[in-house]
Amino acid sequence: MLARFKIDRSKKVKSLSLGQNRQLALLLALAQKPELLMLDEPAGGLDVVARREFLEEILELIREEGRTVFFSSHILSDVERVADHVGILANGSLRLSEPLDTLKESIKQVRFFDAANGFAGFAPPNACRIDKGDNEVLATLRIESEADLKAIAADHDCQYEIRDLNLEDLFYELVRDAGDEAVKEYEEARK
Repeated sequence: MLARFKIDRSKKVKSLSLGQNRQLALLLALAQKPELLMLDEPAGGLDVVARREFLEEILELIREEGRTVFFSSHILSDVERVADHVGILANGSLRLSEPLDTLKESIKQVRFFDAANGFAGFAPPNACRIDKGDNEVLATLRIESEADLKAIAADHDCQYEIRDLNLEDLFYELVRDAGDEAVKEYEEARK
């Protein structure tokens, strides 16, 4: 594993780069052959290239070893790159836990517009968030099929367009009403 990570055995740990230190920590954790490996912000502080290479190494080792990794990070693009199942926490509570693909396929942002009679009383089912404007409604909602959206649009005599959400968008939509603290924590971690 030292050769794989290209870590020079003759160097002292304190002389290694941040990326090499992270790789060494991962190597030491994996050397124990744990069934479950828990990583908290494992690629934090690394530049984009080092982060991607580090995450690729984690993925490769997981595939080879068949291990389970619990990965916690505020860098949601990293989570999206490596996770197959995600959980979203807000204010200490688990908001959801499901396969990432299912989450991205089922929760969409939908813009409803051009309602013949306006949007008074408009409340689509399974909405996580609804923002009403003068002539449109922007809703983040869980949809089973596009037929559901067609029915909502027909009921309100309006048009709609669907926007896919990445994991960061989903997280933001799901927690931004959970309280200012969750959003502040996320925004601070992103800086």
